[in-house]
Amino acid sequence: MFGIPGKGTCSLRMLSKPLRKQLGRRNHLSLYFVLSFHRFPIRTSSYNRGVCRMGRSRFFSLRIQIVLLLIVLLGLPMTVIGYTYYTSMMSSLETIERDHAYDASAAAHKLTDKIGKSLLDSVITNAHWEDFWNAVEQKDLVWIEKNVNVSNSVIPNVHFTSTIGLDGTVITQSGDVPEFTGKLAYPEILERLGKEDVFSGFVQTAQGIAVLGVAKVTDETENAKPNSLLVFGRFPDKEALADIKETLHADLALLPAKGAPLGTRDDVESLLRAHLAKAENDSEYRYFQSRSLNGERLAEVVSPFPDINGKPLGVMYVGSPSDTSERVSNQIDKLSLIVGGVLLLLVILLAVFFQRRVLSPLLHFSGIVGKMASGDLTGHINEAQARRNDEIGLIAVSLQAMIRQYKSIVAQIRETTDQVAASAGMLANSADTTAQGSQRIVLEMQATADGAAEQTSGAEQGARSMQELSKGIYQVSEHSSRVADVSRQAAKDAEAGNALLGETCRQMASIGEAVAHSSNVVKRLAGHSEEIGSIVEMIAKIAAQTNILALNANIEAARAGEHGKGFAVVAAEVRKLAGQSEEAAGRIEELVANIKADTVDAMEAIEKGAHEASDGAASIRRADEAFQTIYEAVCRISADMQDVSAVSEEMSASSEQLTATVEETAAIAKRSAERTDEIVAITEDQLSAMKGVSESLDSLNRLAQNLKQAVTVFRIDGKE
Repeated sequence: MFGIPGKGTCSLRMLSKPLRKQLGRRNHLSLYFVLSFHRFPIRTSSYNRGVCRMGRSRFFSLRIQIVLLLIVLLGLPMTVIGYTYYTSMMSSLETIERDHAYDASAAAHKLTDKIGKSLLDSVITNAHWEDFWNAVEQKDLVWIEKNVNVSNSVIPNVHFTSTIGLDGTVITQSGDVPEFTGKLAYPEILERLGKEDVFSGFVQTAQGIAVLGVAKVTDETENAKPNSLLVFGRFPDKEALADIKETLHADLALLPAKGAPLGTRDDVESLLRAHLAKAENDSEYRYFQSRSLNGERLAEVVSPFPDINGKPLGVMYVGSPSDTSERVSNQIDKLSLIVGGVLLLLVILLAVFFQRRVLSPLLHFSGIVGKMASGDLTGHINEAQARRNDEIGLIAVSLQAMIRQYKSIVAQIRETTDQVAASAGMLANSADTTAQGSQRIVLEMQATADGAAEQTSGAEQGARSMQELSKGIYQVSEHSSRVADVSRQAAKDAEAGNALLGETCRQMASIGEAVAHSSNVVKRLAGHSEEIGSIVEMIAKIAAQTNILALNANIEAARAGEHGKGFAVVAAEVRKLAGQSEEAAGRIEELVANIKADTVDAMEAIEKGAHEASDGAASIRRADEAFQTIYEAVCRISADMQDVSAVSEEMSASSEQLTATVEETAAIAKRSAERTDEIVAITEDQLSAMKGVSESLDSLNRLAQNLKQAVTVFRIDGKE
């Protein structure tokens, strides 16, 4: 079945037998191609719509997908790693900074405790003095005032002294500190004396925070029973804290629960007060913060500082500069920016690499395939791409070979179309000539039939005349003369019919030659079908090899892990293209198989037509032999009738013999009339067949023109 544009479908079996006899295998395949071409037109509009959709969704092009993939595979992991590394480094720096600040805070506590310990040396020297012990025992206040109480004016950094009895009563004092005048205001000191002989610590006084050094009064050997305790006190000032700052290289500030702050910085009171309540309730409380102040990064710690009994007395601030951490943090920030820039440059370079090595060739191939879809076979493959040893090079070589094969096929189809048109024209002329000859044969055979009918009628009439011979010899002679004339005319008609039959035999020979030529053309076209099948097989092999290579690329990409996902996407696209090529090859192979099947049908039809033509030729030869027999019989009749005319006067004597002769002549004339009718019927059938041949050849010529017009859609070397 073939699809005819605008006329639905048809089959070669729907054509007349003469037309199927005239079509050779090559003409048959060409007709199949043009009809199939119109039945399955190239859908260039669908391809253009696909290109337009690709243009509208450009954001999802392969180039953008690769860039996004590189960002996902490289950018995100590197960003996560960098962020993790950055946060880890910053956390480590913060930990180091916190530990350093805590160490500075601990050192500050030790240095402040050292203030008290420095007082203990003076306190022990005076408390472990036998004369002093005796003065306490004897209540010699004058001696105590002259030798001990003068310590606040003699010993540096001793601001007050107090000699206190074991019951807490102040024996004598200097410095006038209310808490150490009259009655000791800190019973905790007496409690601690039950455990320790000497100790130091902070207390809160009306005049501010004081550092105390406390020791029991005894002799130098510490054998005498203690009878009192000696207290030396110092009020820490900014100078003392400045010394600690110089030692620690850190700012120091103290804020007691009751009283004003004291320190080397004046802007931390609000910070200290914010944590004072928490520090009073938790002796282990520590607060750390890191901040930039006036362009300087500080690590600050707020912690409680204890009184002489170990209970929180207030809070201590230690602020140490962290320039090293600041510099390291800045270096990490710079390094992060450099790594980010290098990563961005790497993504750009990889994107450019994929653009030049993969995307550009694919876009080039897509443009060539688009031109082929619209019938333009003038596209050329870039030689540099064809020389590549990778999958792109394999696709380029395969596409180049496919273009060459398509060009060859289109050129052969054009040549075949011209041959079909020429053969159809010659067959049409031969059919017209044969039809005209057949028309003349019909007319002549009809005339012969009429003459045979008249001959039969005359013979019958002669028989009746012989029976009525007694009625008149004259009538017999007249009838004999008319019969002789009719016989001569019949002889002429038989001779003309014989000549026309000879012409018919020659026309049948021409028809046989045309059928043989058509058979050769179809055979050559079948050979081209075999070539197309080989080409399709080669395309299928190439597509299978491309599919295997894409599968291998997927395997290698899977082995590469995260770094091979981009190649896996490219390999998937290549595998998809190979699948499409293999599918197209399968469709072409199916088309070629249908062409081969129809070619076999055409060969069978041609062979059958040749057999029928041979049978027709044999029938015409038999008709020619019959005409020859009629011609000889008519000649004999004419001679006999002349003899009858010559011996008509002897009819009376030989009437019985003449009657028999006339009856025989009537029988022969009747048989001649019957055979003439058969020849007329055969000739009319031949005339009808030749008209069908002429009409079929006209249809074949139109189909050849349609094929020629359909092939013009293909452009080869810039020409249509």
